[in-house]
Amino acid sequence: VKCAPIPAHSFAREIQYKSPINTPLPSFVRLKDTRVRETQSCELIGSDDNGCAESAAENLVLVIDSRISFLDIPFATSFDVHVRYVLRQVETQSELTISVGVNFTKSCMFESKIRKDSLQQLHETYSEWAKRASATTVTKIPKNQRTQN
Repeated sequence: VKCAPIPAHSFAREIQYKSPINTPLPSFVRLKDTRVRETQSCELIGSDDNGCAESAAENLVLVIDSRISFLDIPFATSFDVHVRYVLRQVETQSELTISVGVNFTKSCMFESKIRKDSLQQLHETYSEWAKRASATTVTKIPKNQRTQN
């Protein structure tokens, strides 16, 4: 994992890992997993230079952008997957919005199939993630009990 600070309240890192292949590939491809390179950037919006909220904490927004490249699959150099997480405080609850997309950087004769299969797999993955996340209870820590680092 490589981390690099960028403008105030922003960070970026690159991670590499292996991931199982869950979408159908042409019969000549016998891969069960692929190497993955993921570049993530994170930005806290609505804070001052000390990391403190400029106004109420409800105005803070955390944005995490992720660009994912699958290195071993056919046509891998033609596209990547983008995922954006936006976390904000709404009244007394937190709201998480997840957006996904498949971006092509080169022309590819299988673009529609790759896009369809990728979006279907992303939908399945994040639907399962949402079920698990909503089953978890998170308790808000009162301000007077928070620690300062």
